[in-house]
Amino acid sequence: MVAIFAAWNALCICLGVRIDAGGFHSGWHFVDPELLKSHLWESLYYLHSQPPGYNLLIGIVLKLFPSSYLAVFQAIYVVIGAVLYLATYALMRKLGVDLKPAFILSTVFMMSPAYVAFEAWLFYTFPVACLLVLSALSLIYYFETSRAVYVAAFNACLFCVCMMNAMFHLVFYAAIVTWLVLAMPKCRRQTLATACLPLVLICAVYFKNYKLTGMFTSSTWIGLNVASNRTNNVPIAEREELVREGKLTKVSLVEPASDPLSFPQQYFVNTSGITFPGWAALRNQDGSPNRNQFGFVQVSRDYMRDTMFLLRHQPRYFVHGIVDSVYHYFMPPLVSGTGFYKEGAKLKGMAWLYAIYDSVDRRLVIHRGGGDPMVLFPVLIIYLLSTLVWSCKLAFSRVAAGSNLTESRRRTVQYMCFIIGFVMVVGWLNAVENNRMRFSTDPLSVVLFGLCCKSIQASIQARTTPRTRETVSAAAAT
Repeated sequence: MVAIFAAWNALCICLGVRIDAGGFHSGWHFVDPELLKSHLWESLYYLHSQPPGYNLLIGIVLKLFPSSYLAVFQAIYVVIGAVLYLATYALMRKLGVDLKPAFILSTVFMMSPAYVAFEAWLFYTFPVACLLVLSALSLIYYFETSRAVYVAAFNACLFCVCMMNAMFHLVFYAAIVTWLVLAMPKCRRQTLATACLPLVLICAVYFKNYKLTGMFTSSTWIGLNVASNRTNNVPIAEREELVREGKLTKVSLVEPASDPLSFPQQYFVNTSGITFPGWAALRNQDGSPNRNQFGFVQVSRDYMRDTMFLLRHQPRYFVHGIVDSVYHYFMPPLVSGTGFYKEGAKLKGMAWLYAIYDSVDRRLVIHRGGGDPMVLFPVLIIYLLSTLVWSCKLAFSRVAAGSNLTESRRRTVQYMCFIIGFVMVVGWLNAVENNRMRFSTDPLSVVLFGLCCKSIQASIQARTTPRTRETVSAAAAT
């Protein structure tokens, strides 16, 4: 498998695939690279819009390899890609999937356009996907052996996920730990002991942000994320009227992803006395917008206030936004119109790869009067939903037809279903890039699909075997 992965990546490189750092200097999620090089710890301290984990990785690489950082990132992401490929296969095998189906499914996934593109995109989506698979693999080993090393690895993976992606928050982590304690009461001491340090560090980030912004969170962008494609659904004339009546704030007239200069400038008046550029400057040193500027804290609060008003008084616009989010969630990650990762991670010279995967899922175009047509991918939708539903049946039914799940496997599948369902719900509430968010759980869906196929095959065999025996017995009797 290592040879196959190496050969495939060599082919991709020969065809022009390189690490894409298009959003490195202007992306919302990155601290100013120059500040990460010169003031790493101050930059992370004043970072309130995102958990600090991914920018910590970026900063360390920039400090150690200031001139060759792209080559280093390329190497890091290739290693992550190899680990994800092998871990996806290993998790399927641990759950009882036969060797050949596990190998075929993991290899087909590894060669998919989305996998290749995210492996070549400098963003946290790909590492998070890898960490989630490793967490599930560590978990099943812990259930089987009760060894502290595996629960420590599980907690370390989840901690890193929480420090990279704000979607995985403190309550999420605490809920997982609580579930694990209840699932293995005899091992609760070592479970809690290995979870203590991650919990303390996560809480430290939350308290740091509370001290700086008054918000007990790892990301102050929740209002911005929820408002996107919610307030915008309200016609501009109606929004202007609601602003004049004082029912909406002035930020509702501005696209949430806009430049700081597009907002009313009273939001960005510095009265805190903090002059660190990562906190106070409207522009990064290369001239790109600084979207970690302190003014976005109040902007996000006002967006959340406006969204709650619409939910109470104009719910049709909120519902419309949810429907649109669900629609985008079930699109392939490289088809969404949400721009920077679609264009930046384009697979040069690999149109043939797109053609192969596109041929599997024919697009269903639904024309809407007065609006852009909806493009649905029915095979992808059926695959994702049916896999999750069948996996939940296996996970939460102690006696499932055709299931060879041990208690350890069943609990691991419960965890995987929860992760997929959690990301799905959060993705539906989020307005943009939620199919990019979904990719973080796509490897888990591939694993569960293999398990479902195994279960269905075993169920069919269990139903046909008695009939075969009856036929043989009848023939012998005659």
